[in-house]
Amino acid sequence: AMLYVAEDPAHPPNFWLAHGNAPPSAHQVTRIASELVPFGADSATPITWRALDGDTLHGALIYPADYQAGRRYPLLVKVYGGEDLSDDLYRFGFADHPVENLQLFASRGYAVLLAESKLRVGTPMADLVKTILPGVDQVIEMGVADAGRVGIIGHSYGGYCALALVVQSQRFKAAVM
Repeated sequence: AMLYVAEDPAHPPNFWLAHGNAPPSAHQVTRIASELVPFGADSATPITWRALDGDTLHGALIYPADYQAGRRYPLLVKVYGGEDLSDDLYRFGFADHPVENLQLFASRGYAVLLAESKLRVGTPMADLVKTILPGVDQVIEMGVADAGRVGIIGHSYGGYCALALVVQSQRFKAAVM
């Protein structure tokens, strides 16, 4: 038998038990955060953009639950300098920390950008501007985000990154650290 944790955008992480039968069988052992299941699995997609210095960057765009093409939505940008946040695209809540269920924002009508950034020693504040703002511009150009309703969110070092962007740009109308 093997005990493992599995999750996807529609289901929070839970323990599963598999037996070596032919074919293998598995059953769910725990039902953690089952009340959050209705807030999972909205549409999300990887996106790419060019940083101001020409580097290709990646991110993930979570569409609002009620998404309609041609309509513009408020955008929340999750930032954590130097991290590949798009790696969380296939996780429940689109975050690696259980307290950050970004799907809840999408269920309330927000588009959410998980923005990749590359930081260099000595220039992290300038690098955030060069990498994050073009990603925001990309989502606006896609016709998803309303340029007048953009917020930023980050925790820990991501909070520093959010503050660094707020003091260098007028783009963000709200910030959560």
